[in-house]
Amino acid sequence: MGRKWHLPKINWGQEDLRKMWSIQSFRLSLLGILVIPLVYSSIYLAAFYDPYKHVEELSVAIVNEDQGATVDGRKINLGDQLVSELKKNKHMKWTFMNRNKMEQSFLSGNYYLGVVIPRSFSKRAVSVSTSSPEQSEILYYIDQSQNYLAGSLGKTMIRELEAQISHAMTQLYVKTIFQQIRRSTHQLNQAAKGAKTLAEKGKQASNAALKLKNGTNQLIVGNQKLQAGLMQLTSGVNRLQTATRLLSNGASQVVFGTELVVSKVRQFQQLIHEMKSQIQIDQVPTAIEKLNQIENDSAQAGSYIQFIKDRYPFLQMDENFTDLQQVVTRIEVRGKRLKDHMIKDRINQLKERLQFQLQQLDKLNQGAKKVAIGLLQLNQKVGEMLQGVKSLNNGQQQLGVGLTKLQKGLTQLYAGLGQLANGEHKLATELEKGVKQAKKELDHEQEKEKLISNPIKVNQKQVHQVPNYATGFAPYFISLSLWVGAMLLFTVTDLFHISDTLDGRPIHFLSVSWIAIAQAVICVSFLHGVLNIKPKLPVWFYIFSMITAITFVVINQLLTVWWGNVGRFLSIVILMLQLASSGGTYPIELLPKFFQNIHPWLPMSYTVHGFRMLLSNGDIHLFTPDLVKVLIFLVSAALLLEGSERFLKPWWNKRTP
Repeated sequence: MGRKWHLPKINWGQEDLRKMWSIQSFRLSLLGILVIPLVYSSIYLAAFYDPYKHVEELSVAIVNEDQGATVDGRKINLGDQLVSELKKNKHMKWTFMNRNKMEQSFLSGNYYLGVVIPRSFSKRAVSVSTSSPEQSEILYYIDQSQNYLAGSLGKTMIRELEAQISHAMTQLYVKTIFQQIRRSTHQLNQAAKGAKTLAEKGKQASNAALKLKNGTNQLIVGNQKLQAGLMQLTSGVNRLQTATRLLSNGASQVVFGTELVVSKVRQFQQLIHEMKSQIQIDQVPTAIEKLNQIENDSAQAGSYIQFIKDRYPFLQMDENFTDLQQVVTRIEVRGKRLKDHMIKDRINQLKERLQFQLQQLDKLNQGAKKVAIGLLQLNQKVGEMLQGVKSLNNGQQQLGVGLTKLQKGLTQLYAGLGQLANGEHKLATELEKGVKQAKKELDHEQEKEKLISNPIKVNQKQVHQVPNYATGFAPYFISLSLWVGAMLLFTVTDLFHISDTLDGRPIHFLSVSWIAIAQAVICVSFLHGVLNIKPKLPVWFYIFSMITAITFVVINQLLTVWWGNVGRFLSIVILMLQLASSGGTYPIELLPKFFQNIHPWLPMSYTVHGFRMLLSNGDIHLFTPDLVKVLIFLVSAALLLEGSERFLKPWWNKRTP
């Protein structure tokens, strides 16, 4: 007869679980242990399900001390406007009071947050249009000693309030700037008109410069003619100086001649006197001889006067010279008559006339002296005139140089004025374009004010949106609750008493795994169905929660089996380390280095991340590494338990009575 083969019977722990259930104390403990994760997680998550939903119950003290300000003749009070906006805002519980009451309320702990709008709030806000703009400020009071999270939550709300105030202030600033731009546009328009007028005047100036340039050219031509005339004048003055020098010399000779004539006439007069007193018949021949001498002298004087007349024709215009010539002529004629008649009375008459003519000769002599002096002075003046002509010639040369420079400067001026006129015309054109563009840009001013005051519209796109705090913290609290449930399972339960019921052998980890599965299912079912925490991957959410619970139970069983109460203490220590290093609250990057270093070696690090992927992300590929690592912890702990059973079994047998 052939031998029958039987497969080995696998111990799934059902028999051990049935025997443990027969222990009354264990049944009572088990009922409590099963709901520990549920109670632990549900209480926390229900309490913190969505605290921002009730932020309107958080009281904020508002103190408005703003005194307002005056802008363009109108009074504004930004503090009152802000208070009006806050009264419409139901996001928080705004309470309006004075500063003293607010400070007393903070001292009594009735308020966590306070906002004070100072007296100069509006005044500083409108100072943007002055030469000394000042930044407005609002005082925030935060008392975190009453509740730190309330203070932190209040900070968030205050930042939102600050953003609203900044938006309102920016809109005011933009409005003020638009008003300034509008004024500037008007002034720019006036400037454009002025530039246009300036361009026209510049063109006129350019034309005038052209005329001035042409006139300067004519001046240069005239100066050249003047130069030629001055050269002729210089030559003529030189000749005049020579002539006056000759005239001066001739005048000296005239003076000498007139003095000689006067001397001769006086001698003639003396002879006549002698003739009158001594005339006798016998003396007639002698008298005739004297008369002949007088006639000869008169003829000589006449010849000398004729020589002077021919040498210096301008003396013909002198009456004294003419009289002198006539006197000499008459002397000559009368001498002839006297010679013919020799009558005494005629001699007397001649004497009288000679006396008269002698006086005239004296006058002529004096006139000749004056003429000589005048000619000498004329010669000096002609010399001075020559120096003046030379100076004038030098001045004319300098004038020529200056006119040349002036012509060059006027050429540059004309070119510059032309460029200036073109630039002014271009400036006027561009200013007109700028005014038109500025007016165009000022269209729809209110819409632009709103856009500039709030230029960016943030469209927040949630890649993997977490609907509330409960969903966000569920991975952390589920992991925490399942660890606490596993830890209490081996703290409340007398492991050695149960071992006695099982024929002295240790409890198999599969037996307690069923308890872990029950804990996980009860916990996540309540969170899913009652607290409405919706996972992206619900099936895997349940599976992973059961795997997590089994892993934590096996680890705690291992610690208890190996070290007893010390192992239970180590479980608490490991729990504390996991709470700090798992990244359940703050990102792991924000933790101290020690906790970052132990983060990869603790199972809760992967359960927290795995639950996040299942609840909020929904990417199975990102979840798989966490699942694998948790299974590694589970298999490792189970193998250690199975291995230790072989070595600990003799010890268990010794304890059996």
